[in-house]
Amino acid sequence: MPGPEARLESKCVKLAEGAGWATVKVYAAPGWPDRIFFGPFGETVLVEFKSKRGKLRPIQVRVIVWLGLNEHDVHVVDDEEWFMEILSETLWEHMT
Repeated sequence: MPGPEARLESKCVKLAEGAGWATVKVYAAPGWPDRIFFGPFGETVLVEFKSKRGKLRPIQVRVIVWLGLNEHDVHVVDDEEWFMEILSETLWEHMT
C-alpha cells in the first residue's frame, strides 16, 4: 500500500492532468523535486510532495536552495488544495 506522500502525489497528478497540465516524474538524482508540471500556456512548476509531518532531507534542502538561487522555485506540497492554488496562481501570473 502506498504511503501518504505517494497518495498525495497521485491525487495531485490526477487534479493537474484534469486541469490541462502535463507532468513528469523526476528520477534524476537524490534530492531533486518529485515532479515537474507543465502548464497549458508554457508555465513550469516544480513540486516536492511531503506528508503533513514529513520533513525535507538535507540533500533536498540543498537542491531546493540551489534551484532557488538559479531562479527555479520549488513548491513543497502537503495538501491537494494548496497544490491547486499553486497551479491557479501560476496560470494567473502568466496571464497578467
